[in-house]
Amino acid sequence: MADGTQAEVDRREDDLLLTEETVGQQPVRAIECPPNFQQTLRRMPPSVARGTITVLGRLAAGEPAAFMGAIRLKACPDILRRRVGIDFRLLFRLLSDRVQVVDLIPRQDLERRIKTLVGESRKLEAGRSQKSEYRSQKLGMVRSRHSPACQPTKLGGLAGEPYRFGRSARRSDPTQDKPVGGGTGCDEKTSQNPRLIFQTV
Repeated sequence: MADGTQAEVDRREDDLLLTEETVGQQPVRAIECPPNFQQTLRRMPPSVARGTITVLGRLAAGEPAAFMGAIRLKACPDILRRRVGIDFRLLFRLLSDRVQVVDLIPRQDLERRIKTLVGESRKLEAGRSQKSEYRSQKLGMVRSRHSPACQPTKLGGLAGEPYRFGRSARRSDPTQDKPVGGGTGCDEKTSQNPRLIFQTV
């Protein structure tokens, strides 16, 4: 009965994994642990903590035998699972320059932990999509500011004549246009000291 139960547990765990890959020559990598990993090791039996550090050292050294049994998760293909003893599982990412530890958990918590990782991955992806959309909108606003429709168009050939914004601005008599500061047009002082007057049409 115990053997049947163990076989069922093994089968359920195998269903969470992809097919094991053939590992070739591996480079030397650094080891990156999460901030709380030391506390995680302290909660483990001493033999499991020592075994975990040994496995990580062998993985980081690029020892081919250390990658035997390191299999990617179906739900999170960037994460690998490695057995530590019979009852514990090491989850990690294998990056180009480092072994990134994700977690060390009891075997029975593997399925629940995978669900958590999937949720975290979706939240991260959603955050990236929102940032990308925000950048696109911001870039569109910047481009619209520099479009020809937003460039000042001079309505005359003499200095002191007012400018208007707009691509299709029409020519008008400066004396009929009210300056931005008020009044009915360009006064004598303005004519003697030409300056640019911006007015929105």
